Amino acid sequence: VRETPEKRILIIRDPIDAVKLHLPALRRGADLVVLLANLSLRDLTSVLTAVPGVDLVLASYGARLSPGALETIAEVPVLYSGDQGKNVGEVRIKFAGKGARPAMTANHVLLTRRYPVNPQLEDLVQKTVARVNEINRQKAAAAATVVGPAPVPLH
Repeated sequence: VRETPEKRILIIRDPIDAVKLHLPALRRGADLVVLLANLSLRDLTSVLTAVPGVDLVLASYGARLSPGALETIAEVPVLYSGDQGKNVGEVRIKFAGKGARPAMTANHVLLTRRYPVNPQLEDLVQKTVARVNEINRQKAAAAATVVGPAPVPLH
Protein backbone atom coordinates (compact mmCIF):
# COMPACT_ATOMS: atom_id res chain seq x y z
CA VAL A 1 0.00 0.00 0.00
CA ARG A 2 1.45 3.37 -1.04
CA GLU A 3 0.27 6.96 -0.95
CA THR A 4 1.16 9.34 -3.76
CA PRO A 5 2.11 13.00 -3.20
CA GLU A 6 -1.47 13.82 -4.28
CA LYS A 7 -2.76 11.64 -1.39
CA ARG A 8 -3.99 8.88 -3.73
CA ILE A 9 -3.79 5.38 -2.28
CA LEU A 10 -2.25 2.66 -4.44
CA ILE A 11 -2.38 -1.03 -3.66
CA ILE A 12 0.43 -2.81 -5.48
CA ARG A 13 0.65 -6.60 -5.96
CA ASP A 14 2.89 -8.83 -7.98
CA PRO A 15 1.02 -9.32 -11.29
CA ILE A 16 1.19 -13.12 -11.11
CA ASP A 17 -0.19 -13.09 -7.56
CA ALA A 18 -2.95 -10.65 -8.55
CA VAL A 19 -4.08 -12.79 -11.50
CA LYS A 20 -3.94 -15.96 -9.37
CA LEU A 21 -6.07 -14.23 -6.73
CA HIS A 22 -8.83 -12.91 -9.00
CA LEU A 23 -8.95 -15.26 -12.00
CA PRO A 24 -10.87 -18.17 -10.41
CA ALA A 25 -13.85 -15.97 -9.45
CA LEU A 26 -13.78 -14.18 -12.79
CA ARG A 27 -13.61 -17.46 -14.70
CA ARG A 28 -16.71 -18.79 -12.88
CA GLY A 29 -18.81 -15.76 -13.75
CA ALA A 30 -17.64 -14.83 -17.25
CA ASP A 31 -17.79 -16.09 -20.79
CA LEU A 32 -14.54 -14.29 -21.58
CA VAL A 33 -11.79 -13.05 -19.25
CA VAL A 34 -9.94 -9.98 -20.54
CA LEU A 35 -6.78 -8.88 -18.75
CA LEU A 36 -5.95 -5.17 -18.90
CA ALA A 37 -2.20 -4.89 -18.36
CA ASN A 38 0.57 -2.33 -18.31
CA LEU A 39 3.39 -4.86 -18.44
CA SER A 40 6.49 -5.44 -20.52
CA LEU A 41 6.40 -8.30 -22.99
CA ARG A 42 8.65 -10.33 -20.66
CA ASP A 43 6.46 -9.71 -17.60
CA LEU A 44 3.24 -10.41 -19.49
CA THR A 45 4.69 -13.65 -20.83
CA SER A 46 5.55 -14.66 -17.24
CA VAL A 47 2.00 -13.96 -16.07
CA LEU A 48 0.30 -15.81 -18.92
CA THR A 49 2.65 -18.78 -18.58
CA ALA A 50 2.20 -19.00 -14.79
CA VAL A 51 -1.57 -18.54 -14.73
CA PRO A 52 -3.55 -20.14 -17.56
CA GLY A 53 -7.17 -19.09 -18.09
CA VAL A 54 -7.00 -15.57 -19.53
CA ASP A 55 -8.80 -15.34 -22.90
CA LEU A 56 -7.55 -11.96 -24.18
CA VAL A 57 -5.07 -9.29 -23.10
CA LEU A 58 -5.34 -5.59 -23.87
CA ALA A 59 -1.94 -4.19 -22.96
CA SER A 60 0.19 -1.10 -22.99
CA TYR A 61 3.85 -0.66 -22.26
CA GLY A 62 5.92 2.20 -23.57
CA ALA A 63 5.51 2.75 -27.28
CA ARG A 64 5.00 -0.98 -28.02
CA LEU A 65 2.30 -1.71 -30.61
CA SER A 66 1.36 -5.25 -31.56
CA PRO A 67 2.55 -5.79 -35.11
CA GLY A 68 -0.42 -5.82 -37.46
CA ALA A 69 -3.28 -7.26 -35.47
CA LEU A 70 -3.39 -9.59 -32.50
CA GLU A 71 -0.23 -11.36 -31.47
CA THR A 72 -0.17 -14.60 -29.49
CA ILE A 73 1.70 -14.92 -26.20
CA ALA A 74 1.51 -18.21 -24.29
CA GLU A 75 -1.44 -19.18 -26.54
CA VAL A 76 -3.40 -16.02 -25.55
CA PRO A 77 -4.37 -13.30 -28.05
CA VAL A 78 -2.72 -10.00 -27.05
CA LEU A 79 -3.06 -6.45 -28.35
CA TYR A 80 -0.45 -3.87 -27.27
CA SER A 81 -1.62 -0.32 -28.05
CA GLY A 82 1.23 1.91 -26.93
CA ASP A 83 1.03 4.42 -24.11
CA GLN A 84 -0.11 7.93 -23.20
CA GLY A 85 -3.46 7.55 -24.97
CA LYS A 86 -1.98 8.06 -28.43
CA ASN A 87 -3.68 4.94 -29.78
CA VAL A 88 -6.80 2.99 -29.00
CA GLY A 89 -6.74 -0.73 -29.51
CA GLU A 90 -9.97 -2.23 -30.79
CA VAL A 91 -10.77 -5.93 -30.61
CA ARG A 92 -13.96 -7.25 -32.14
CA ILE A 93 -15.13 -10.55 -30.72
CA LYS A 94 -17.58 -12.93 -32.35
CA PHE A 95 -18.81 -15.72 -30.12
CA ALA A 96 -19.23 -19.01 -31.98
CA GLY A 97 -21.23 -20.92 -29.37
CA LYS A 98 -20.89 -22.45 -25.94
CA GLY A 99 -17.44 -23.95 -25.45
CA ALA A 100 -16.13 -22.74 -28.82
CA ARG A 101 -13.25 -20.27 -28.96
CA PRO A 102 -14.51 -16.87 -30.16
CA ALA A 103 -13.16 -15.30 -33.34
CA MET A 104 -11.23 -12.07 -32.74
CA THR A 105 -10.01 -9.31 -35.02
CA ALA A 106 -8.03 -6.27 -33.93
CA ASN A 107 -7.16 -2.79 -35.08
CA HIS A 108 -5.28 0.27 -33.82
CA VAL A 109 -6.79 3.74 -34.04
CA LEU A 110 -4.30 6.60 -33.88
CA LEU A 111 -5.88 9.39 -31.85
CA THR A 112 -5.41 12.80 -33.40
CA ARG A 113 -7.11 16.18 -33.02
CA ARG A 114 -9.89 15.02 -35.31
CA TYR A 115 -11.30 13.15 -32.29
CA PRO A 116 -12.76 15.83 -30.01
CA VAL A 117 -12.84 15.60 -26.21
CA ASN A 118 -16.19 14.41 -24.87
CA PRO A 119 -17.00 16.47 -21.73
CA GLN A 120 -19.53 13.91 -20.42
CA LEU A 121 -17.03 11.08 -20.75
CA GLU A 122 -14.30 13.19 -19.16
CA ASP A 123 -16.61 13.92 -16.20
CA LEU A 124 -17.41 10.21 -15.83
CA VAL A 125 -13.70 9.34 -15.83
CA GLN A 126 -12.91 11.96 -13.15
CA LYS A 127 -15.80 10.76 -10.93
CA THR A 128 -14.71 7.13 -11.32
CA VAL A 129 -11.09 7.93 -10.45
CA ALA A 130 -12.23 9.86 -7.36
CA ARG A 131 -14.42 6.94 -6.23
CA VAL A 132 -11.65 4.36 -6.76
CA ASN A 133 -9.25 6.55 -4.78
CA GLU A 134 -11.77 6.81 -1.92
CA ILE A 135 -12.24 3.02 -1.85
CA ASN A 136 -8.45 2.54 -1.79
CA ARG A 137 -8.13 5.09 1.07
CA GLN A 138 -10.76 3.16 3.06
CA LYS A 139 -8.98 -0.15 2.44
CA ALA A 140 -5.63 1.33 3.46
CA ALA A 141 -7.15 2.79 6.65
CA ALA A 142 -8.70 -0.58 7.52
CA ALA A 143 -5.38 -2.35 6.90
CA ALA A 144 -3.56 0.13 9.15
CA THR A 145 -5.94 -0.32 12.10
CA VAL A 146 -4.13 -1.26 15.30
CA VAL A 147 -5.58 -4.47 16.70
CA GLY A 148 -3.67 -4.54 19.99
CA PRO A 149 -0.24 -5.06 21.51
CA ALA A 150 1.98 -7.89 20.40
CA PRO A 151 2.54 -10.61 23.01
CA VAL A 152 6.32 -10.43 22.36
CA PRO A 153 8.66 -7.53 21.44
CA LEU A 154 8.79 -6.92 17.66
CA HIS A 155 12.37 -5.74 17.23
